[in-house]
Amino acid sequence: MAGNSVSSTDEKLFRERGRAYRGSIGYPLRNLRFESQQSNPRQLDKKNVDRILAIFELQGCLRFEPENQIPALVSPAVLSAIVQRLPEGRALVGPPDNLSREVQKTLREDYANSKNFYDGDIYRHLRRAHLRGDLRSKKQWLARLSTTKQRDVKQFEKRATKSYPLRCFSDALDALIP
Repeated sequence: MAGNSVSSTDEKLFRERGRAYRGSIGYPLRNLRFESQQSNPRQLDKKNVDRILAIFELQGCLRFEPENQIPALVSPAVLSAIVQRLPEGRALVGPPDNLSREVQKTLREDYANSKNFYDGDIYRHLRRAHLRGDLRSKKQWLARLSTTKQRDVKQFEKRATKSYPLRCFSDALDALIP
């Protein structure tokens, strides 16, 4: 039964993303503006930027390869402003305003050529999902850890429910989550 629930949720997210997709566009990286750190699950990593630039210098950008495209959430107003600057005949239609939070989250967090999340970032997002009661997101974040680290997190959570000092430590870590 739980498998069907996950499968139907994945299908729903896939369909919603498909409805919102409007195509790809070449846009100068220097003109990109990123979300505040509150809603962005990652910190800007200069070493990773340099790594990607080195890859592009070595092999070229290969901009039509899906792993070199960056999914983006673009409001209709911003998209309209971008389209006005495009050469004739390259107009795009803006995405629907009614994207669910779940689809917005997957667009923010999934990018094939990105650097892996640090364990601390994974744990922070896992705990944020736990505190919100979002079991699905918690499981997704947990799945990003190695099997050994998954076991460690589960053991820590279990022991924190039984040990006052560990509970205090866990609560203190949770209090640091923005």
